[in-house]
Amino acid sequence: MDKVQLKPIFHKGRECIGIYYEVSFTLNGLLRSKAGARWSQTHKCWYVPLSRDDYNKVCLALKGRVELEEQELHRYLDKKKAVNAVIPEVPDPVNEPIVIQPVKTVSVEPVVQVHPINQAVLPALKQELVLRAYSSSTIKTYINEVRVFLGAIGDHPAATYTPQLLRDYLQYCFEQLKLSENTLHSRINALKFYYEQVLKREKFFWDIPRPKKPMQLPKLLNEDELARLFNSIQNKKHKAILFRL
Repeated sequence: MDKVQLKPIFHKGRECIGIYYEVSFTLNGLLRSKAGARWSQTHKCWYVPLSRDDYNKVCLALKGRVELEEQELHRYLDKKKAVNAVIPEVPDPVNEPIVIQPVKTVSVEPVVQVHPINQAVLPALKQELVLRAYSSSTIKTYINEVRVFLGAIGDHPAATYTPQLLRDYLQYCFEQLKLSENTLHSRINALKFYYEQVLKREKFFWDIPRPKKPMQLPKLLNEDELARLFNSIQNKKHKAILFRL
């Protein structure tokens, strides 16, 4: 039975459930038609909003067809629930959090809160982004990335961080957290904007090496997948064209 992984992702300023699996036209159609899933070019996966209703739709769409691996999703929700128990959040009636029993977990980046000593950082960052007419999507992304950074440094004032400390933090993100290339680029850009545009520091990020894009071989369809593709085509003309390729 094929395996499908459900992972927490942050997409277009909101929490979502990323759905990862090997290429399958059948699963693509089920997720799109029965669960309302959409494709993310950024994360290279199908996704739905992180809510109880959308989670249930995904489970129903895939029931009996695949083996679900939800460890990372459970881990993320457990950590979020633990943080909310200390610092309650205003409930969202539209996207009610998923409540599911914990299972064996794996390490993911935790939900973090900003220490009071750095409470002025995010408002100042948002104001500068708005004044410079950045898109709402970029504003949400930059605020989220800087919030994660502030959570990591705890009670240390962000304004006192030196270029070397920032390099150490980014190295930690790359080697220990194993962030994706896109996420790491977003975090570098967000921190670069805060220190250069908000704090008016010199462009000391210039010598921080950016991650190289990995070389990826194209994914080829196997015989079963090709057979399903051809069998799904009803138009005889289109099918004849494909057979001649």
